[in-house]
Amino acid sequence: MPYSTIQQAMKSIDRVTLYRTLESLTGQGIIHKAFHENNETYYAICGKQCHINQHQHDHFHFKCTSCEAVTCVQPNKAFQVSIPDYEIHKVSIQLEGVCKVCTGGV
Repeated sequence: MPYSTIQQAMKSIDRVTLYRTLESLTGQGIIHKAFHENNETYYAICGKQCHINQHQHDHFHFKCTSCEAVTCVQPNKAFQVSIPDYEIHKVSIQLEGVCKVCTGGV
């Protein structure tokens, strides 16, 4: 869900309180930042594998260029990334295209 939609739904709450609440929920492993584009941050609910300050996401973030929905999608196979002489702490993959709803695949 994009920040602007959350802000509109929570318009009775000031922006600073909303921002702090979202940061707190992120820090507690309840939500995560799924996508960022054009100064808009999209949030998603975390799975059971996330903990305080430790997000475990083995999925991709997909944004539909037609309906603009952002979803977390699981890859068909597990993936690993390694780079010689580097220690990787986080991998974030953002994909864009047309979702199955917009292509009529549902």
